[in-house]
Formats: sequence, structure tokens, C-alpha cells
Amino acid sequence: MRYARLAAILICLAPGTAPGAGQGGSWGFVDVTTAAGASSQFRFQFGYAETRDMMPAGVAAGDIDNDGDIDLIIPQGDYLPLRVLRNLGNGSFQSVAAQVGLNLSADVAAGALLADLDNNGHLDLVLTGLRGFGTRLYLNQSGQYTEATAAWGLSGSTIDAYSAAAGDIDHDGWLDLAVSHWDNRTGAAPTSGHLWRNSGSGFIDIDVSSGISVAYAGPDYSFSPHLIDFDDDGDVDLLMASDFGTTKAFRNLGNGQFQMLDPLLFDDENGMGADVGDYDNDGDLDWFVSSIYDPAGVPVAGQGITGNRLYRNDGNGVFVDVSAAAGVRQGYWGWGSCFADFNQDGWLDIFHVNGMPFGNHPVFNADPSRLFISQGDGTFVEQALALGINDTAQGRGIACFDYDRDGDIDIYIANNEGNGRLYRNDAPAGRHGLGVRLRTGGANTQAVGARLRLRLGGQTQTRVLIAGSHFQSSSPTEAHFGLGTASRADALEIEWPDGRTTCIAEPDAQPLLTVDDPDRVFATRD
Repeated sequence: MRYARLAAILICLAPGTAPGAGQGGSWGFVDVTTAAGASSQFRFQFGYAETRDMMPAGVAAGDIDNDGDIDLIIPQGDYLPLRVLRNLGNGSFQSVAAQVGLNLSADVAAGALLADLDNNGHLDLVLTGLRGFGTRLYLNQSGQYTEATAAWGLSGSTIDAYSAAAGDIDHDGWLDLAVSHWDNRTGAAPTSGHLWRNSGSGFIDIDVSSGISVAYAGPDYSFSPHLIDFDDDGDVDLLMASDFGTTKAFRNLGNGQFQMLDPLLFDDENGMGADVGDYDNDGDLDWFVSSIYDPAGVPVAGQGITGNRLYRNDGNGVFVDVSAAAGVRQGYWGWGSCFADFNQDGWLDIFHVNGMPFGNHPVFNADPSRLFISQGDGTFVEQALALGINDTAQGRGIACFDYDRDGDIDIYIANNEGNGRLYRNDAPAGRHGLGVRLRTGGANTQAVGARLRLRLGGQTQTRVLIAGSHFQSSSPTEAHFGLGTASRADALEIEWPDGRTTCIAEPDAQPLLTVDDPDRVFATRD
């Protein structure tokens, strides 16, 4: 498969002129939460009952009504009902939970994932939560949501669930699920329900049959899953950022079995949030895992102090810890994380949020968010406050997406026991971006798992369409490329999940290029 991919790239991409990145003009982020009508609050009616209550707050971003604009679904704990914000396309949102059948309250929903799980062309909703909420499914039928938890085999999954991700692990065209279940209770039974196969009409727990159950026979500290092909063999693998030194990676062997990589490859002490992306533009998917950096250097109750990890993928799924050299370790108590090219220079940056309300360790009570800007040489410089992101609340979930369709990536932050915040990105003047959305008919309508390669001059940027998870959160299943000062790229190659390729010559910079599968006509089905 690797050689076929390389041949397709060589055929598709012709040489061009180098991009003009430059330094760009003045740029930064502006808090537009109130102006955009995007407020939210995650709260517990009676405050924290235990440690696990300090962890949740998520957000899912996706186009739930197929109008081209990105909407938001935001759990608000057990105190306020689920928040559903429809993007009106004019820079503002409208609250529509009741209108779309999601007027949910009095439950402790924590995380959210939007993905088309029944292949009808509409984004379904997976909610995760605590105190018996478990994992719940709501199917989208032409903009109306109906709960299908029991009908799809998830009603027995009532153990605490944090984050969810979707991907096609068996090439049958149905998106399967990965779910995390952090649990530190003394004497807790081994946890199941991490990997669910989608049969087309329901989900089947395959922890045991897939072989991953042996990794969860003891305490389960899983936090953030990703279903992506990290070894470039055509099969979707599983990455699971996890707490207390238990981060794991599972290689899909292509026969229904998964093989755990050597856990010593991953030395993050408290893996919590995560994202995958090709930060060094070498064509491999790298893995960022947020953890705990304590500026006071004082470990508390099993807490690490050495910070985030950036695992560089050197091909075939060989990960190397380059965190210190890259300059991304110092992030406080990290949670939701995302890769995105915020300044449109052709290199992925890293954003993550922080915090933990430990009264006896107040250094984490008001942690700032962190925005590591790529220098294009494998290193990063932290610039969150300098660029206008001054959120110091208890950040947990995030979504990185172009909410106003102006061509750059904005940020939504979900805060635990606090208010959510929407930051509009006013990217450097004179720089351009290209957003891409794929649609295909029949199976896997969002083309989750597709690889997109954009060539501009001598540089190739690689993106993979992902469904969840930044920690209890999901960004839209879209790709975004920074073009620098160029107004168009040389070429865009799309490798669909089944290996077919589509080549687009000289695509113009634009907020959203929608590409329909030429061999499988996209049609919304109910």
C-alpha cells in the first residue's frame, strides 16, 4: 500500500514555486463568546462530589444541518441542559436544543462526538458521561435527533465514559467507536467497552475478541482515544492517551486483532488530552499528548511533573519522544489539545487547555491556555497570551474549527465549573488558507480516515480526516491547510479510505472546498 500511495503522489503532484510564508502582519485571537451567542456553562448542581467530577467538560463541532456552517453541541453537567448551538452563517449562533430533539437535562453528560454512524448523510451524536450516564447514542434523521442507545446495543455501557472517537477499523464502511473509561476506584472490576464494532445496525463490544482487553485487566486510566492509521498500512489503529503512565498504542493487524506496542515507547506521566497530525511535514502522523508540568516541581498523589509529550512518528508506527527538543513540555495541567495551522504558514501549531482545582496544590487553579507556534524547524514557541488567548479557567474540552468561514481556524474552550469561550482567529493579513470537506455516497459518508496531501512549492502538507477526540471533544471532520501568501496551491491529492485517489490541480485558497467522491455519488438518505 505504501508504494501505491507514493506512485499516486508522484503522478498527481507537479513541481511548483515555493510558498511565500513571510512573517505575516499583526494577528491574534478575539473573545467573541457573547457577541456570537456562544455561551455555555459546565456545572454540577451540588458542586464536586469526588475527583472524577473535576475532569469533565466537552464540546463537539460539526455541521448537524448540512448547511455548510459548523454548529456546536456542548454538555453542561447536571445543572443546565445540553447546549445545541446552530451556526447562522453570519458569525452568530442560535440555541436550538429543543427544536432538534436534544432537550436533555438532569444528567451528567461530559463529552461529545459528532459522526455519521448510520451512513444516512447526517451527523449523529455520541454523548459520554458520569454517575451512570455511560455512553449514549442519538441518531440524526434530517436534523431531528432520536435516542438509539438501547437499540444499538449501548444500553449496558453505564460505566463512566469520558472521550469517544470513530473510525472504520474493519473496512466495512461503518464507523466503529473507541471510548475511554478513567476509573481510580479501589477494587474496581476490569473495564470493557473501549472498542465497539459497528455492524450497521448496532455496536458490539470487541475488547476481548480484538485482544485489547488484556491491557485493561487492571486499573483503567484511559482518557483520549484516536482511531487513525499510524503505521501507514491501510488499517485503522488505536491510540489511547492515558493517566498514570498507562498511555497505549495498538496496531491493527488487519484480521480483527490488535497488537499493543511496547508501552516503554511512551513516557508521558499523566496522558490526558491528545491529537494527531503531521507537525514536521514528513508524511507521517505524529502524536501530541498533554500531561502535567509542575513549575514548582512538587509531585502530589502520583502526579507527574515533566509535562507534555510530542511523539514523532518516524514511519511504520515507530514513535520517538522529541518533546524537550521541540519546546512543548511546559504546559501546566494539560487537557484538551489540537493540532492546527493557526497562522496559515504551512506548519501545524499546537493548542491545549489546562487546570485542576486542587485546593492543597493551588498552582493549577488558574492555569493559562498554551499555544505553541511552530517555527517550521521542529521547534515551537509559546504565544497564547501574546496572541490574545487569556483563558485561565478550568479548561477541559476544545474544538478547533473555522466557525465564521473566513479561512482560518478558531477555538472553542469548554471549562469545568465555568463558562465556555469562543476565540475568533484574526490570522496574519496576506496569508491564506484552504479548508476541505469530503463527501461520499453509501458507506462512511464523511470519508473519515481519508488522507489529503497538499503540495505548494517544495513542501507537502498531510492531513487525515479524524472523528474525535481532543479529550471529551471533537472538531469537524475537515482538513485545513495554510498556504502562506500564495493564493493557490500546486495540487491537492485526496486518498479516499478505500485507497482510490482524486487529484485536483491548482486549488484556490478558500474557506471550504467540498469534494464529492467522483465514483460514489453523494446523496443524503433517511
